[in-house]
Parts: sequence; structure tokens; C-alpha cells
Amino acid sequence: LLLCSTNVSVGQEHFTVTHAFFEPFVWSDNNNSRGVYVDVLKEALEKRMRIPVKFINLPWKRAQLSVKKGQYDGFITLETMQRAEYTNAVQIPIAVATMGIFTYPNHPRIDKMKTIKKVSDLHGFVITTYLGHGWAKKNLSDHDVDYGGVDLKSVLKKLAVKRGDLTVEPI
Repeated sequence: LLLCSTNVSVGQEHFTVTHAFFEPFVWSDNNNSRGVYVDVLKEALEKRMRIPVKFINLPWKRAQLSVKKGQYDGFITLETMQRAEYTNAVQIPIAVATMGIFTYPNHPRIDKMKTIKKVSDLHGFVITTYLGHGWAKKNLSDHDVDYGGVDLKSVLKKLAVKRGDLTVEPI
């Protein structure tokens, strides 16, 4: 996962990073952003580069769009061709993650889920995710995908009430 930004320069008044709920990596608690990404960016930008950093919690699709429109400076995500059109990505990753499957307790087909090894094995399941989830859009176009969430938290809530079978997210 990389910092994708429109511009970072020494002497900049502040650098604003948009994010959605993505605990434990980044989330907002009483308007205070927390998580590994927050800690890493504060160390890199504030302590080392002396650029104050602000965090803005938004639904993921809006977080990306606000950077594209130049309203905010960057976000942390995977680099894609579309994002590369309006951002620059740092060369050193902030975190390295693999994709994992999440579902609700006692799902009737949990044993089948445990055998999933590749994307094609996800056929037959309703996959719940959120708007702007680039990996899902790229890799799950021929699957049964519900893009009704605004962020990971809303996706997990949908799974908790059994409005889908699983979600695929970094672990």
C-alpha cells in the first residue's frame, strides 16, 4: 500500500490525507484519525519532513474523488493506472498485505470458503464490498458483487446481518 498524492513539498503549509474506515490501518474515532497509516505518515511527514499532516475521514469513493479534484493532497492505497493519471505514488510501500476472505460466524458454507485459493473459487458466493474498491472492480467483474457499502465498516455490518456471504480485503 502506497501514499498516492498530487504533490508533497518541503515548506508546504500542511498535507491533507483522505481516508475511509479501514481498521486497523486507518479509521476515525471522535474525529481523530488513528492507525498504522496515521503513525507512519506523522513520522515521515511531520517529524522528518516538517510538513504538518491532517487526516479527513470520507467514504472511500469520495476520498479518491476529492484528491482527483485537487481538494485534498493524497490517500493511501494500491497504485492503479487510473490513480496514476492524477497522483504520484511513493516508491517505498507503507505496508505490504495479502488478500483474505472475511465472513460472518457460522456461515453455512464456511468449509467451502476455507478451500478458496483463487479468484475463480469465489463464484457462487455473494461478495460484499464498497464503492471505489479497485481490486474488486478489476478482479470480480464476472462475480456476484454487492457494491452497496461506503467503506469497510459498512461492509462488515452488512455481513454481520447476513446480507452477503463474504468480503475480500487485505490482511
